[in-house]
Amino acid sequence: MRSLIVPLLLFAAPAAAQEHDAQVWIMTSAQLPIEDDLKLEIDTSVRFSNADGGLYESLQALYVTHTLPGDVAISWGYQRNESETDGPKRLEDRLRQRIIVPIATIGGSELRFQFQTEQRFRHESDQIQYRARPRINLTVPLRDGRGPQLAVSHESFFATRAEWNLQRGWARMRNQVGFRVPVAKSLRLELAYLNQYEPRHNRRATMDHIAFVQLLWSPD
Repeated sequence: MRSLIVPLLLFAAPAAAQEHDAQVWIMTSAQLPIEDDLKLEIDTSVRFSNADGGLYESLQALYVTHTLPGDVAISWGYQRNESETDGPKRLEDRLRQRIIVPIATIGGSELRFQFQTEQRFRHESDQIQYRARPRINLTVPLRDGRGPQLAVSHESFFATRAEWNLQRGWARMRNQVGFRVPVAKSLRLELAYLNQYEPRHNRRATMDHIAFVQLLWSPD
């Protein structure tokens, strides 16, 4: 496990050529079963930034997830992003497609691969940005049963260019390490550090240091 965690920490090492920001992301999620292999997922998030002076963005998402044999999960979703700063209101709609595939299970530890594609629409433009987001997730139980877990992940973003966004090619990287703790029978709390790096073509790169908090309700 050390061989997986150490590279993530090296990715998070600061560099003088980067602009830094401290942020807090708070997310609530609910998973509602429809049938044995079908569920509805609802997510709501708010994001706070030191550089932006507080709340700067809110997000609402809805997914339908179908579980296939072998514990493979396919999802179709929609997300709405709204800017919450003092400037002009920015609205963005995203259509998402996602597949999660188990790679390996050793003891109670699980390694999974997630691949998500999305199409981003801005209300002030007719151009669409396309992004692909491969992600690796590792969860390690810290004791037997449904007890606390260590969760580590890496995600990269690859994007096409749009007139309202200069991202293109390899556009962003997120590395996260944290703990998932059950707080009730169907309720789980995740506390994590998320490091987000964005190269920003023709501008200074940015690095965000994010305290990530998620409350997840699931009847499973």
